[in-house]
Amino acid sequence: MKREQPERTGSLGAGLLLEPSILAILCPNPGGLKLNIALSRVETLPGPLETVLEEMGFNGRKYTLIINSPVPLAVGFAVSAATALTAAMVLAAQALKSIDEAAVRAHVAEVVHGTGLGDVIAQYMGRMLEVRISPGAPGIGKVESYPVEPIRIVSIILQKQTTRRMHEAIGERIKQYAPRHYAAILEDPRLETLLEESRLFSIETGMAPRDVASLLDRLHKKMLIGWYVKKGVAIVVPENEYYDDVIQALKELKKPIMTHSVSGTPAGIRPCTYQEAIQGTGAL
Repeated sequence: MKREQPERTGSLGAGLLLEPSILAILCPNPGGLKLNIALSRVETLPGPLETVLEEMGFNGRKYTLIINSPVPLAVGFAVSAATALTAAMVLAAQALKSIDEAAVRAHVAEVVHGTGLGDVIAQYMGRMLEVRISPGAPGIGKVESYPVEPIRIVSIILQKQTTRRMHEAIGERIKQYAPRHYAAILEDPRLETLLEESRLFSIETGMAPRDVASLLDRLHKKMLIGWYVKKGVAIVVPENEYYDDVIQALKELKKPIMTHSVSGTPAGIRPCTYQEAIQGTGAL
């Protein structure tokens, strides 16, 4: 049987697009190769990013590629896809090549490396609350986006874990429980539905550690719109009036805490100063 082409492969699912975002900039550099990447002090490049750089012909003889991420790799923020996508887009823009084709290359790199099978299309085509309703790369798959009222989101970094390792550990449970929760979100694509179905899914699959689930469920009754865990990060949405109280309560977990907003725009190209690139938008 013929294997499906990578650009037609992908995952169905739903999620929130968060800010601050990853920022990439390409600068002239006659002196030679320089790749400056801030991804929580990783020692090696994410596989999809490395593949994209090779395929896009980044030989480093004339440019410095700077990539800054405000969030760490391998916890559940889809940083692998975001770095591959931003690198592909900025290199394509410099070479006057198709940005859409660059996004396809980033998606294929993710599929080949077995990382975020639907993250690229979500980031490239989605906004706010996105639901992937057919699989594949941008231009092949399909994403629907839904508005979300302005909210402040808190994330808690629980652990680092590759997507491959996660699927090895709980892949069967993901296959068992995902269809029911995905169908519920598809039928009622509101923030409250996404949070509740994702909360149940993260508990059923074991993504949410018991101590974390216990604390967040206690807060949920009084202070939260909802919460869930994606791989190794907990996403918490406080009621606005309890935001400071929630931050204080979450310190009990003794884990890194970050804050975010929901992004109303997909990935894109815009003018950027060198100083912005160095600092990033909340970058490390």
